[in-house]
Amino acid sequence: MNHIEVITPNDGVTYHIEHATAKEIEAGFDYTEFKEPEDFKQVCEEHDLQPEGPISVPSATGSDSIDWAWSNEHVVLITDHDPITGEKDENTSEDNIEPGYAGMMAIQGELEYVETLYDALNEHAVYVKSHNFGDRNYI
Repeated sequence: MNHIEVITPNDGVTYHIEHATAKEIEAGFDYTEFKEPEDFKQVCEEHDLQPEGPISVPSATGSDSIDWAWSNEHVVLITDHDPITGEKDENTSEDNIEPGYAGMMAIQGELEYVETLYDALNEHAVYVKSHNFGDRNYI
């Protein structure tokens, strides 16, 4: 099993989101919006993604960002904003974030699971500024 290390923002406890290592690949989305939070929930349900809650993701610059994660044993989906509640990172400069807005998204995991989740997110989103299969360069 592979993992993404995250730190919970409220208590600073480090934990790992576990997923398999076979043919690992990444994908990313920039400025992604769903018409309704239910559209995002449907994608999560169809891919058996369980919410991990808000997480603190260490960045290369040394400043952590608060993101939201959903995962199963094969794939992890991280969003810049919570598309279900509209909650956002307090450090963001964006105002008036509404439910349905995910912001930037990253997927990491096994190839076949990343592919199907990537396609489903593209299908259910009403707006994606840009996306990239093979690189999670937005988040």
